[in-house]
Amino acid sequence: MEKDELIQLWMAQGLVKPSQGRHLSMEDLGAWYLDVLVRTSFLENAEQDEVGRRKSYKMHDLLH
Repeated sequence: MEKDELIQLWMAQGLVKPSQGRHLSMEDLGAWYLDVLVRTSFLENAEQDEVGRRKSYKMHDLLH
């Protein structure tokens, strides 16, 4: 799944909620959640763009 699509889906399902102490947009908070899931290997990079940035993600095989 693409990064923006995944974050929008999380927001629509109510999984991303505005934090009380932080002044982050819901999109920025969703991107932070995504980064945490990648760092903990729940999600992995499926595709990169031409500059080497992460473009899409997939769930790690062991979690399936």
